[in-house]
Amino acid sequence: MPPLLTLCDYVVQIHYKSLGQLDSAVATINSSSVMTYNLTALKKFVVYQIRMLAYTAVGDGVISSPAVNVRTFEDGTQLVISVLAVCNQWVSLSFQLGRL
Repeated sequence: MPPLLTLCDYVVQIHYKSLGQLDSAVATINSSSVMTYNLTALKKFVVYQIRMLAYTAVGDGVISSPAVNVRTFEDGTQLVISVLAVCNQWVSLSFQLGRL
């Protein structure tokens, strides 16, 4: 069960796995004060499938579909997730790859 949230709170789960892997790893943003999150546990030269799931005080959202495929760089890559806007019924996110 998700934690109790106020109208301005949100939780975001980033589900990521390398292409062909069965189980996803999950990184969680648990605070409405966090506006960016850097996922740095990515291996170099790997294609990852990334999906996101957010929930607010209203309830669970729907996991993003289809998954987005990204390939990491040779010298390490981080995925930067930015929270663009929050409402009591939705969370708007963006993400981009960047070099470490």
